Amino acid sequence: SVTFGVVLVFRDMTEKQKLLDALQRTDKLEAIGVLAGGIAHDFNNLLSGIFGFIELARMTKDAKKITTYLDQAMIVFERAKNLTRQLLAFARGGAPLRKAGDLGPVIRESAMFALSGSAITCEFNIPENLWAADFDKGQIEQAIDNLVINAQQAMPIGGKIVIDAQNVTLSDSEHPLLKAGNYIKVSITDTGIGMPADILQRIFDPFFTTKQKGNGLGLTTCYAIIQKHGGMIDVESVMGKGSTFHLFIPASNNAPENKIKKKPVTRKSYGRILIMDDEEFVRKIVNVMLQSMGYSVVEAKDGAEALKLLTDTAGATIDAAIFDLTIPGGMGGKDAIVEVRKQFPDLPVIVSSGYSADPVMAEPQKYGFTDSLGKPYHKDELLAMLNRHAKKQSSD
Repeated sequence: SVTFGVVLVFRDMTEKQKLLDALQRTDKLEAIGVLAGGIAHDFNNLLSGIFGFIELARMTKDAKKITTYLDQAMIVFERAKNLTRQLLAFARGGAPLRKAGDLGPVIRESAMFALSGSAITCEFNIPENLWAADFDKGQIEQAIDNLVINAQQAMPIGGKIVIDAQNVTLSDSEHPLLKAGNYIKVSITDTGIGMPADILQRIFDPFFTTKQKGNGLGLTTCYAIIQKHGGMIDVESVMGKGSTFHLFIPASNNAPENKIKKKPVTRKSYGRILIMDDEEFVRKIVNVMLQSMGYSVVEAKDGAEALKLLTDTAGATIDAAIFDLTIPGGMGGKDAIVEVRKQFPDLPVIVSSGYSADPVMAEPQKYGFTDSLGKPYHKDELLAMLNRHAKKQSSD
């Protein structure tokens, strides 16, 4: 045969690709809208509780009632703090602040807190010889809390939750997604309605929920937390009988810190502490806390001002510093510590931030800091941190 010509057909895909890109952007915006709406709703409710109890405390002159209202405000505050932890754990790159500890008490306390006021019964089977694990207490509390609440919601007319924990050793290929080694296996079982196979495949997907109330982040957050701890979550469910979530968390060779009973702090502290934070109200609160412990305080709004105070030979010596990690439009703690270490290699400098996802908070020593303290924090946490690292203390 003889070829007399060739017909070339070109199809312009530019407009089609633009349309697909636009649809994908719309889907992302809708997802962000769902997330933002759910979080804003939850935060507004929590803020209403905090403001409400503080307002009630201001309205009365009864000291006992004031204490009760403020205690209630602190309980709501802890819930708000846990909500931010949930978001940070979900955020990409959020590194857990891990310490060796005993998971048993954390599991019990988190589950009982989540079930406060409910008619659900909870049975614990946690052995005394449970291995230690390296874990972020706040994140594991959040994971257990979410899983227990999920189990509770699966039993609208009541029921029972059983939480088992055991030491397991996995061999090669025993679990398709975990390497061989020692793990703590935590199983949370409910007697609820169960889940069909098509739902089971999607329960860890972001924004997926079968509940009218919820933002579809609870189980996604659990999955992210356990995965970032080097572990895995498995789930099995039978319609009409209930579901079981299995958590595998790598065991640790380190001695658990939370099994060591610490004596109450009775020492009166003294010395000069430098606070560097761009928020005036944060500096004010920490200033009052430190002075109540016996410290004197100097303040800086950014890293440049902090460096000037440290190198001021006319002033009194600074014995420790607390640096905010990031300062919008100014020198933050991450940049300031580089300059500080050139002149003060042994000065205790604690980095503080509300963004635990930053690697500096997970590994502060690697970046030149002495330790890290996540915002928000209690006075007792600040006191314990300074007792560990600040030098000047005297016994009462």
